[in-house]
Amino acid sequence: MNWKNNLFFILLALIFLSLQCARRKVVRVPEVEKFEFPPVVQRPWGIRIRVGLGEFKKMQIQSVDSFWIYDKKGNLIWSGLGDKLSFNIKEARKASYLYYAFLGEYPTYSEALQAGSSWEDWGYRTRVTEKGKIFKIQGRIIDTRSYYLLEGPYFDIETLNKESPLERKGTYRELRIPPSGLIELKINDRKFQLKDFLRIDSKRPLIIKNFVSPNHYTGNVTKKNLILPPVIEIRTSNDGNLLLIDELDLELYVEGVLKGEMPASFPLEALKAQAIAARTHALATCGKKLSLSSEPYDLSADIFSQAFMGYNTDTKIKKVVQETEGIILFYNSKPARIFFHSVCGGITASSEEIWGEKFPYLKNILDRGVKSVVVSLGTEDAVRKFINMKPDMNCNVSGIENHSLKYYSKYFRWQRSISASKLRESIKQEIGEDPGYILDVKVVRRGKSGRALTVLVKGTRGSIFIEGDFRIRKALGDRPLPSSLFYILHRGNQFIIRGAGFGHGVGMCQVGAASLAIQGKTYREILEHYFPGTYLEKIY
Repeated sequence: MNWKNNLFFILLALIFLSLQCARRKVVRVPEVEKFEFPPVVQRPWGIRIRVGLGEFKKMQIQSVDSFWIYDKKGNLIWSGLGDKLSFNIKEARKASYLYYAFLGEYPTYSEALQAGSSWEDWGYRTRVTEKGKIFKIQGRIIDTRSYYLLEGPYFDIETLNKESPLERKGTYRELRIPPSGLIELKINDRKFQLKDFLRIDSKRPLIIKNFVSPNHYTGNVTKKNLILPPVIEIRTSNDGNLLLIDELDLELYVEGVLKGEMPASFPLEALKAQAIAARTHALATCGKKLSLSSEPYDLSADIFSQAFMGYNTDTKIKKVVQETEGIILFYNSKPARIFFHSVCGGITASSEEIWGEKFPYLKNILDRGVKSVVVSLGTEDAVRKFINMKPDMNCNVSGIENHSLKYYSKYFRWQRSISASKLRESIKQEIGEDPGYILDVKVVRRGKSGRALTVLVKGTRGSIFIEGDFRIRKALGDRPLPSSLFYILHRGNQFIIRGAGFGHGVGMCQVGAASLAIQGKTYREILEHYFPGTYLEKIY
């Protein structure tokens, strides 16, 4: 009978174990990738992009399906279905940095090293750092890496400004001490505290409630629900807030950018050109933005990278992205540095005059038809004549019957008026110096496209030189000027600014592209016009 008793107890134990297992919630835990992209990224259906959507003091997220939450080590913290999640930050400590002067970008390490040696002869400390990524796609290697020449380090930005070379092209920021904080998560009646990081994987898109979106041109702030593709991270930001990051497939990202950069009512071929431009820009600049050098993501969701509007539900946009899937603009076997803007005003700007970087396919061209004619408007008289004549250009759409295009017709030629007192306040706020009562404002240096590169402001307290496209536009108005292609008239206490275009003017004019599409041009012809010398390839 002993063996029967033993068998009984064995069966009883098995039944008990099976009941215990049945009580447990079985969750299929998705594989958690490394939190930073590895040097080689391999995806069978494309490439994943990490997009920074901003930082917040608190946040609410609504799930609509199954989701899983992980901590920094990849441990599963919670799984749920259709729950509302609330977040805030506690005991936050801001990051500290090392600062470097950015002296230039070079295609090879040896070229950067050689350039650095001449700076070291003058007593400067230089360093070369690799930026960009290597993508492996279906057996093909796409290498976007380049090499930054840096000078430093400095422990604060003030010392850098005093001691680094005047020829610097920008500032490179590197984490010295990372930020820290406790992220408090509330789900229903449960509370969790996670140090610095959490990741949410979901079957369906997540809804960010009352998402705060600033407009960098007007300064206005809007609040609305934002739908995001379903893999997000929440971290302690460098400024001690909650940082929201969306990690998504490149094609989903392009849909979100197309939704934000061009109205869906624009012609199909223009939308296709925009989709290819957005995809190319993402690949070429992924992990290389100087302004994001200390951030844990590849691109921002604003105009300083590309305007990303989250998960797209528009069927026309989906169709456009699907029909151009994997198509990239190349130059010399690498993804081209592609830029675009709303309205060029009839002439595009070269990348060199706006940002100091020369690319052969980013020239100042006359935006008429699809012939890439290079012209120069580098004098005051030439700019005045060009703006006053209102020539027949691609982006002069006043006679085209399209509601979305009609909206942009006001930017082909525009006029602003500002009083001397308001101009003084605007300059003080943007530049940090008080010129006193404004006596005169002159453009003293222009690029070949006629855009203002240096503006001289004369006041009762002295003179101030203002340089840089967006800095000039912000300084000379109570809201930023639409473009830097303008001339100034002084009438008593008023300064009248007459200009052309909307945006920096480099690369593809979006309204011009729409006009060309209406004229029957294909996306290939549109891209060839704005980026002469580049070629298209389908990489997957």
